[in-house]
Amino acid sequence: MASERSPRDLYQLSIGYILILITVWTPNPYQRFFFWLSFAVVVGFCLQGRLRGEPLGLGFQGFLRSTWVIAIALMLSLLAIYFAIREHTVHYFFGHTIFGPRAWGYLVWATLQQFILQTFILTRLLRLFPERSTAILLAAFMFSLAHFPNMLLVATTLVWGIGSCALFLRYRNLYTVGIIHFVLGVTLAVSIPSDIHHNMRVGLGYYFYRPHHSVTLYRGINPKPISHR
Repeated sequence: MASERSPRDLYQLSIGYILILITVWTPNPYQRFFFWLSFAVVVGFCLQGRLRGEPLGLGFQGFLRSTWVIAIALMLSLLAIYFAIREHTVHYFFGHTIFGPRAWGYLVWATLQQFILQTFILTRLLRLFPERSTAILLAAFMFSLAHFPNMLLVATTLVWGIGSCALFLRYRNLYTVGIIHFVLGVTLAVSIPSDIHHNMRVGLGYYFYRPHHSVTLYRGINPKPISHR
C-alpha cells in the first residue's frame, strides 16, 4: 500500500473532514450552507477517485451475501425495544410512529453517513496507512469525533465505525451498512430517553436541546404524553 500513498489523499481527507466539523459546529442558518458545501466537496473528491478506478460501493455486489448481518441487527433491535418497553422508556421519536416518514428519511441520511465514512474517509486512509487495522481504527475515531459532545453517540459510533468498516471491506456494499446504521440508530433514538441523547443531536445542536413533551409507550399499548423535567 505504501507505493500508492499520495499527498492528494491527505489534503482531500483534511479538507473534507474539516468542512464536516465546521458544519457540525456552525449554527443555523449558516449550517445549511456548509452542509451542502461539504456534501459537494466530498462527492466531488469521490467522483474524482471513481474516474481513477476507485469503487463507490453503490452497486449491489455483496448485498445478498451480507443480508444475514441485517437480520442480526433487526433481531438485536427488537430485543432492545422489548427491554425498553419493559422499562417504560420506549417513545416516539419520528412523529407519531416509530417508523414513520421521517424515520425513512433517516435511512437516506444513515446511508450518506456511511458513504462519507467508507467511500471517502476509509478509502483514503487505506492508502495512507499500510496496516488495514490502523486505517479502520482511525476512520472509526474520525467518525466518532464528529458526534462530539454527545458522549452516547461518540461511544456507539466508535464501535459501529469499526464494525461497519470491517463489513464494508468484506462485502464492499454501502446499502448493507446503511440499513444497519438506520436500524440501530432508530432503535437507539426510541429506546433511550431523549434527555440522555438530546434527540440524537451533535455539535452545537447538542447544547441547544431543550426538554419537551414526548410520547412514551407504556407496555407497548396506548401512548401517553409525558413531560420531561
